[in-house]
Amino acid sequence: VIIWLFERRAKRLRLESHLKAERDAGKEKGQRSMLHLVARVRLTEQEALQASFRSRHIARVLTTSKLDGMAKDSLFEYRD
Repeated sequence: VIIWLFERRAKRLRLESHLKAERDAGKEKGQRSMLHLVARVRLTEQEALQASFRSRHIARVLTTSKLDGMAKDSLFEYRD
C-alpha cells in the first residue's frame, strides 16, 4: 500500500513539475494537451487525468469549436 501511494504521488509531482516548467519557459499559459502529456511525461491518459484531479495546482481547460460550440480538446495547465 505504501509503495502504491508513493508511486501515485510521484506521478502527480512529475505532472505538476512538467506543466510548471512549460508555463515558466514560454510566453503562453503553458496549456498542454493530453497527447503532449502522454508523450512527454510518459503517463497513460488515465494516470494523467487521475493525477490532475488529485492536484490543487493542475487545472483542466476545455476548448470549444468556434463553428458549433462543441467541445474540441481538453488542455491541462499549472496554476499557483
